[in-house]
Amino acid sequence: MKRTLFPTIRRTNPKKDEGHFAASTNSTMETLNGTLYTITTGKKGVEIGGPSHSGRSVIYKNAALMDNVIFSNDTVWSKHGSEYRYIDNNRIGKVFINDATDLNTIAPASYDFLFASHSLEHIANPLKALKEWVRVVTPGGSIILILPEKTMTFDHRREHSRFSTLQSQYDKNVGEDDLSTLDEILALHDLSMDPPAGTPEQFKQRSLKNIENRCLHHYVYSPALLQKICQFLNCTFVSTVTHGIDIWFIMQTPCSPS
Repeated sequence: MKRTLFPTIRRTNPKKDEGHFAASTNSTMETLNGTLYTITTGKKGVEIGGPSHSGRSVIYKNAALMDNVIFSNDTVWSKHGSEYRYIDNNRIGKVFINDATDLNTIAPASYDFLFASHSLEHIANPLKALKEWVRVVTPGGSIILILPEKTMTFDHRREHSRFSTLQSQYDKNVGEDDLSTLDEILALHDLSMDPPAGTPEQFKQRSLKNIENRCLHHYVYSPALLQKICQFLNCTFVSTVTHGIDIWFIMQTPCSPS
């Protein structure tokens, strides 16, 4: 039987009155930060994408060391050299230039935890990526994900993605050049919430070059979808909370390699 090592955090109810909602959110975030402290303090981690503002207060501060995986040393969001200076000059990790679906330069069980903030939605074959992420984390280690809450982003018109769609992409072993969700994105993307995307035509042209820029949100995630992904990976659910634009989801990797 699988065992959850840390407290479950449930999503606060935005329909409650504003004062009670604020108090619940603060309490929930304190619990989340306690969980993050437990699973990252003194541990070695790797971040997919980044650096992330969300990781600074607890994860970066308390981890012993963090490395980084990024698809290019020059992305829309940041530039990367060979050193990962994620918090200060005293802790400097390595940078691996790899697609998130193929961490071939990293040995199995190299890290105690993996952190990916607003990265998974940019991946065309997320189950393939997550399989790799589990592989490089020690058995019983942690996968810490942050996904965008669609109601607060330019994805708010789109439906949540189905697990069967992700499974199909995994079974077909699609590459990161896959654009099978592009028609949906072009039809429903709210450009008024994404000024850098430009006009509809500029957005379309940028999207057609997604293999170069990786700006597309291929899929739209929810806690329920993430639970199904957790089961697929044979991981143990630890906690989830939606706070503002961030859906936090933490799972524990299988205690024995699959």
